[in-house]
Amino acid sequence: TVKAKATNGIVEGTGIYVFNTTATLHAIANYGYQFSQWSDGNTENPRIITVSSDTIVTALFEAADYTIMATSNNNKLGLVEGAGTYKYGTTATITAVPAHGYKFTAWSDGDKTNPRRIIVTENMLFSADFEKTTFNYNGHEINLDSPWKRVSMCEAIKDAPIFKDVHLMIANPKKYAKAFIENGADYITFHYEAMESE
Repeated sequence: TVKAKATNGIVEGTGIYVFNTTATLHAIANYGYQFSQWSDGNTENPRIITVSSDTIVTALFEAADYTIMATSNNNKLGLVEGAGTYKYGTTATITAVPAHGYKFTAWSDGDKTNPRRIIVTENMLFSADFEKTTFNYNGHEINLDSPWKRVSMCEAIKDAPIFKDVHLMIANPKKYAKAFIENGADYITFHYEAMESE
């Protein structure tokens, strides 16, 4: 008699055989697993054995490898960490990291969780979408990627009952100072070395 044991899979070919005949054993893995070896170290699959006595073998299986691909819709806007090869049933964590001036909006499947934990069950592909960061005040949505847009932000809060202290960390701040003053800035500071020589 040829018997076989297995976890995370099955073995075909067991049964009663005539002495000195051959039996062919075939280890078949469950989904998410792959055959590793037999309990005696043999790695052949299918495996042919000559039956000379009652025999019991065990098929060993291990979790299969799957690839998690995670990309950015534009590498200039942001990057994604966590892509790689993972074992079936393990957890992969992917993180969208926006570049300065940009923000993460959603993954390609619409999920907005960031960082995002994924139970690995198959090869998977995710793409992170990024967009420019905006400032919203009283319905004004303002892009912050240029000095002139920052002037617009100042204008948007011109009538707000607050002291508006503006620190211009930009090149040639003199070029923009008047516009900030006209649009509500109460106090302006800047770095002298950022001034262009005249």
